[in-house]
Amino acid sequence: MHILIFLVLFRIVDTKCTIKDNTTLKCLVNFSINQSFVDYIENLSDYYSILDLDFQNLGYTQSELESRDYKTLWNMKLIIRNVSRFEIFQASPFFPQLFNEIFFYDSLIDFYFKNQTLSSNKICRPNISKYFYKFFTKHTSVYFKSGLTFPYPLCPFIFSYNFEILSIENLNSQNSFEFMINIEYRAISLYKLIIQNSILILSKSVLSELNLRGCEQIEIKNSTLYEIEYLDRINQNLFKTIILDLLNMKQFWSLSDKKWLLNLNKNYRINLLDCYDITRVQSKQNKKIDLVLASSDYDYPDGDFCLFKDFPHTDLVFPIIEAPFRLNCSCTLIWLILNWELRDILNTKQTFSYSNRTMKTQATEKCFQDFELRIKLCNFDNLLKKCPEPRLQVQYQSKCKKNIKYYKKECVKLFIELILMLLISFIGTPLIITTLIALIKKYKDDKVHKLMIIELIFESFSILLMFYPCFVRMDHPYFGEMYNDVACELDFRFSTFKLNLINAKLINFLLYTFITSANLSNLLIIFYSILDIFRPSQLKFMQEFGVSMPYAFILILSFGLVFNIDHFMTCYFDFCESKNDLAKSMRLIRFTKECLILIISVLYLSLNFYLIIFLRRNIKKIKLLSNGNKRFYLKFERFYAKPITKILINCFSIFLLNGLPHFVLAFYKYKVISDFSEYPTIDKYSNKVNAMYKIYLIFSNLAFVVNLFHKLNVNLHFEKSKHLRKSIKTIRNKLT
Repeated sequence: MHILIFLVLFRIVDTKCTIKDNTTLKCLVNFSINQSFVDYIENLSDYYSILDLDFQNLGYTQSELESRDYKTLWNMKLIIRNVSRFEIFQASPFFPQLFNEIFFYDSLIDFYFKNQTLSSNKICRPNISKYFYKFFTKHTSVYFKSGLTFPYPLCPFIFSYNFEILSIENLNSQNSFEFMINIEYRAISLYKLIIQNSILILSKSVLSELNLRGCEQIEIKNSTLYEIEYLDRINQNLFKTIILDLLNMKQFWSLSDKKWLLNLNKNYRINLLDCYDITRVQSKQNKKIDLVLASSDYDYPDGDFCLFKDFPHTDLVFPIIEAPFRLNCSCTLIWLILNWELRDILNTKQTFSYSNRTMKTQATEKCFQDFELRIKLCNFDNLLKKCPEPRLQVQYQSKCKKNIKYYKKECVKLFIELILMLLISFIGTPLIITTLIALIKKYKDDKVHKLMIIELIFESFSILLMFYPCFVRMDHPYFGEMYNDVACELDFRFSTFKLNLINAKLINFLLYTFITSANLSNLLIIFYSILDIFRPSQLKFMQEFGVSMPYAFILILSFGLVFNIDHFMTCYFDFCESKNDLAKSMRLIRFTKECLILIISVLYLSLNFYLIIFLRRNIKKIKLLSNGNKRFYLKFERFYAKPITKILINCFSIFLLNGLPHFVLAFYKYKVISDFSEYPTIDKYSNKVNAMYKIYLIFSNLAFVVNLFHKLNVNLHFEKSKHLRKSIKTIRNKLT
């Protein structure tokens, strides 16, 4: 039955086909490829694995074929010989595309459309591509073998199908493989390009084509390569592997400007000192490139070190040196394979650029004997200084180890923050409560001590609230980078959306409120001290009105609540883009608020400076008026002048500890609002706001703890100084 089918089809196509080696069907073609011929070949595909078509120096033509899946042909290899030109009419799909592997020999790879060559920009148009990829999406391997001639330039549309491998041989200056650069061109994929037995410059047009197709591997084999041209708009993840098996390796590195190498993978530049990022992040998502350098007559001598001084170690480009024998281990060779351990870390199976290659090759075997000692003996810092020009990148060696567990530096920062907050909370809370009880019992009727008590109450609330962020982690995407903590795998704090919402909406607002109220109380203490020194009569008049402690507490707390109400004028994610009116209102409120704080702060500082200078000056006068009564002066200085000076210095230190961080934090918050429409959630200032908020929180509450120790010391001395009050008033009257 099969014989009958063969005879019928043979008669239909009228071709001369012979059997060769029981695997090849060789046909002499002097006709147009048509559906009958394709059916004929398809029916014989079970008997032969290779179809060899000899066009006898005639042109290739074909009629339109049926648009169906030719599965049986896909398992065959196609050889095309002796084609004078390829004619493309209103016919598709392109017959050779029906085969998995295509080999071209002794032909002119010149395509014509309606009797006009496609090597002309006028004829090479996008509509040509429909004859190649419309009905076919599989990946074909094409091998351009010996005896081929390529027109200049090639129309890219004739290659509008998916390539697994594109192999080209025997290129030179007279027979180059160059593409027209056509901006309308939408390329299909190419996995690997092989160029062998050639003399060439790898041009921009070829690189552009590879770039468009997303080529992953390029191999230049047994060839003379003079240069790889730099393509500035090249996609930076162009290759996984570049293999340079050159006959002129030394000449290539001497003549090349290496611009292609320096920009090959620069978008993936890493910090070689950040072992956490390398072992945890880059090892899972890196895009490294293996640069395989194979040569039989180049041994990378020390004299050529400067040719490789700018090798992009930071850009995840790893040289793999291959040779048919063991090379002498020069410092140049050590320099190239310096980061072999880094490659082992990054070369994991789950990454895009995984390869089963290794940098420990036969050629470099000697170098891995006492590798660390050889590095020290080479002294690369000294070798780099001897080169005519400095190295472009400072870093060149990673000391990260594969089997060591690293943690990100942000973890250290996070735990320092948490430890400080816990220490402040654990130390400050009992001290403040103890001091409050003592002050309330002894000084509840003294005006200045009322303010101190109120201040300590607000400070204690602030310190107590610091426990909350110590046990709750902010990490919900709803709140964005401005509120969320840095991710750390050692962070075992609680984290739910509700807890995060309480922190963002309530805890932060109360912390700002209590810090503001405590600072206002501190300001009132300074104001009270000014009246006590300069306007005692007016102070006495004001004291007659008598404000109860609860009432004063409520007034100060109300001010803090109203002053920080803008905290609720916040949105956290993308719908902020539509809230331009909210952004404008927030900018106005924040600007007005910070201007008011700045004015008060300047006055506050000025008064503190003046009071300190005033006290120091009058201590000297009292010393003169004490008439040599050294005992009286020492008591005055110890029990009155020094405590008051400490109060003022303490107030000044509180301003420095929480005032300066406050203004820096306010600046970054204002910038976030200013960029609202441009960066709704993740903006360039969000991380700075987050960091400065924690610094502000820690410094403010640290100032409160320091303030507590000062108050304990000062109150102890004031208690002992009651019997001096009458004498001091007498001296003060003499001064006036």
